Amino acid sequence: MKISYSIMKLSFLLIAPLLLLSFLSMPPRTNFGGQWKLNEGKSELGQFAGFAAKSIKADQTEDAITITKVNEFNGEEIT
Repeated sequence: MKISYSIMKLSFLLIAPLLLLSFLSMPPRTNFGGQWKLNEGKSELGQFAGFAAKSIKADQTEDAITITKVNEFNGEEIT
């Protein structure tokens, strides 16, 4: 049994818009912003404990992410 050309054309005209519309719904953007503080009591950093950031803050805008790390060196905070 042969499928007529008009039926194939009609099915393509119905399926193509459905495929195109399925790509229009974008997933929500993930926000990576937040603030984290080092809990030295729960962390096992070994020999790298002096290099670990004491806090990390991430700010996300529409087109950029800014990450700020705060560390201590000789009792002085370094950003």
